[in-house]
Amino acid sequence: MARQGLRTLCFASREITNWSDDIDPQDIMPEEIERDLHLLCVTGVEDLLQDDVKSCIEDFRHAGISVWMLTGDKGLTAQEIGVSCGLISQEAKEATAMEAQAVAETVPTVGPAAGSPAKKSVRIFTISENDTDVEALYDELRGINVLRTDYKKYQVVISGVTIALVLKTPRLHQTIGEILLGCESAIVYRSSPAQKADVVDFMKSRTNNAVTAAIGDGANDVNMIQQAHLGFGLMGKEGNQASAFSDYAFPRFKDLRRALFWHGRPFALRLNNFVIWCLFKSVTNAA
Repeated sequence: MARQGLRTLCFASREITNWSDDIDPQDIMPEEIERDLHLLCVTGVEDLLQDDVKSCIEDFRHAGISVWMLTGDKGLTAQEIGVSCGLISQEAKEATAMEAQAVAETVPTVGPAAGSPAKKSVRIFTISENDTDVEALYDELRGINVLRTDYKKYQVVISGVTIALVLKTPRLHQTIGEILLGCESAIVYRSSPAQKADVVDFMKSRTNNAVTAAIGDGANDVNMIQQAHLGFGLMGKEGNQASAFSDYAFPRFKDLRRALFWHGRPFALRLNNFVIWCLFKSVTNAA
């Protein structure tokens, strides 16, 4: 169900023996309880996208805007949602699967060889969340940083656990910054509200001349919205917390297309004309 883009939830039970009323539940570690569970059922809920979300994101990408998705969903669900909304192209998904199959049958080589053909089209780089060791993660990032030059464009999928380890390790900042700045789109899954804000703050520090915009529709997006240069809140079923703390609020995601492509440019032109007019008036009065 996760591969179909559904939000899955597992229900499980366990019989606890030797329980005493003198035991404080707060003193028990979750790992001691959440083991040897008996699976009861699994549910899958489809989280439908709004109208024109895919075309809107495609317009952003064609305009040279890097689009990231910071979500609390699990990896498989996040990737399938990324495909459905156009954040990850079907071409990249198929090309990555074919390369993985080819690598399994042959011995892989890192980096372009001498006399190698032209750059490949696209690929998805998935940074493993199992590398909790800094040295192993550093080696993996260095390999991706070399391999990404073989492709015209690429997309990145990384977990919130990994991005948290990267952000608190200064020696990894340069490598991960180069990878993320060069990608066409990125998905950060299993990320907490604090991690979302940390990612936005990190990218703000790596892009001196770029403007970051955060878009969210729930209370878990408030930190991210407030951390970005521009915060856009969507009024939806998850409440109005995001719109209340944002710079601009919209009822639909597709309204962002007009806000960025139309209202932004005319506003800049009107502001420039106003400044020039004020200078001209001041010079005229002084004369």
